[in-house]
Amino acid sequence: MLNPLLNVNKRKLNSKYLILKTHDESSRKNKIDAIFKDVKKNLSGLKAIAVVETETGLAHGSLLKETDFDIDSACAYNTEVLKSNIRTMKALGVANENINELSMDLSSQTHFIKPVLNNEFFICLAINKASLNLGITRKVLSDVAEKITKILDV
Repeated sequence: MLNPLLNVNKRKLNSKYLILKTHDESSRKNKIDAIFKDVKKNLSGLKAIAVVETETGLAHGSLLKETDFDIDSACAYNTEVLKSNIRTMKALGVANENINELSMDLSSQTHFIKPVLNNEFFICLAINKASLNLGITRKVLSDVAEKITKILDV
């Protein structure tokens, strides 16, 4: 009988599988955390960064540099921004194109959305506008996306 939550056969499920799965997820989370800590050191003006699942809007790893920034809301609402752009592309008949990056330029901050793994996930990065160096930020974002893709694409 299939367990709809785990999507595995109960007879094949054993504690070794659960330990391995938990270890893999823990290892993945540690790798993501290390990448984000590096970004925190090397990107001045960083407010927050997260890797977000596009379907749910939930962060699979995040780092806050400014404690008053609501990263969960940013992830959830930026998910809707990305989904809206995907729907727009379908309506325009360009669904075969890839979104490389979206940015939202506000008066005091800029948000970047960088889709990875065919839009399954995205990197959400918020930075203070006063500290923004667009070239460096885009380079860091691209590097992070490449590293995150390798971690998540297993």
